[in-house]
Amino acid sequence: VGARAPAPVLALPNQRWTLDFVHDQLGTGQRFRVLNVVDDITRERLAAVVDTSISGRRVVRELAMLVPERGAPTT
Repeated sequence: VGARAPAPVLALPNQRWTLDFVHDQLGTGQRFRVLNVVDDITRERLAAVVDTSISGRRVVRELAMLVPERGAPTT
C-alpha cells in the first residue's frame, strides 16, 4: 500500500478556528443560540454571537468582520 504521511502539527495561533453552536433557554422559555469562534491553539475565544436565531448568512457576516481584525486562519 504505502507509508502514511504524518498528520500536520498545529503550533501557531490563527492556524485553525473552531465554530461551535450551543443553545439554552431562559426562565421565560425563550430559546437562544450562541455561536462561539475559538482559536484551536491558544483556546482564545475570538467571538461569541448570541441571538434567538443564527442563520448561515449571519455566520458568514460575523466571520467577515472577524477576519480583518485577526487575519484569516490557515484552515
